[in-house]
Amino acid sequence: MNKVILFSESTIDITPELVAKYQIEVFPLIVNFEEETYYDGVNITPDELYKKVEEKKMLPKTAARTPLDYKEAYLKFLEQGNDVVHITLGSNFSSTYQNAFVARNNLKDELKERIFLLDGKNLSSGTALLLLKAAKLRDMGKSAKEIAEEIQKLVPRVKSQFVVESLEYLHKGGRCSTTKRLLGTVLRIKPMIVVRAGRMDVGKSIIGSMKKSLNEMVKLFLNDFPKVDPEFVFITETAADKSYRYLAEKIEELPERKLIKNLYHTEAGCVIASHCGEGTIGILYLVNEDVPENQL
Repeated sequence: MNKVILFSESTIDITPELVAKYQIEVFPLIVNFEEETYYDGVNITPDELYKKVEEKKMLPKTAARTPLDYKEAYLKFLEQGNDVVHITLGSNFSSTYQNAFVARNNLKDELKERIFLLDGKNLSSGTALLLLKAAKLRDMGKSAKEIAEEIQKLVPRVKSQFVVESLEYLHKGGRCSTTKRLLGTVLRIKPMIVVRAGRMDVGKSIIGSMKKSLNEMVKLFLNDFPKVDPEFVFITETAADKSYRYLAEKIEELPERKLIKNLYHTEAGCVIASHCGEGTIGILYLVNEDVPENQL
């Protein structure tokens, strides 16, 4: 049986230490400031991105890798004798899945049969949850086909939610009208962004302080806890140190905390940061049943 490569994009938003520990191949996506091109996590960091946004008074454009890029990556893995399980950033958020699909289909049949391509239907460490589960299966000796079949069942069980501190980036990126942004600023509205059934929506808009919003997110997590898979839970943030400390402290106080085997703190990369902005923070985890599309 061939070795199995686990492959995804830089939008999984996990640390280099976790990438190494779980042996995941990460493909950096692209961040463009007009004529300047950067590779997420390679030659630009989130802090550098925020400085550029401030200097240039504009948001960058993010881009997927091309079908040719994916084809070359696939061929490298295959020529080394590996089979590939590729779990992509959700197809509703990026053309990564579509481009990878084209790349796979342009290979000879005997090669593309060794590539198992899954639409992760999520973003950030929501996709990472699937990869870490895949790593456990790989380490148990499962084949690429077996891993892909098991992970496909988990895709609709990921719960991702983020609190956005400021509407500025959502507004600049065209995801929030000027009126909503002004009202949100005046009323101190903190939207809780949720990913359900592969789509992003506002699950709840919380009026007041960031602490109030974080308490709502902890409450949601606590309500879900009887169904939460305790093996992996992520707190992922971007330029939200104060909120992270508060949220982590609240979770540490929960009696249920001792049941969580791996609680990971990660920082969102440049692509995710480009869309949500500074101060965004989320909790991401798996549950033991499919998440209804309209559930908060």
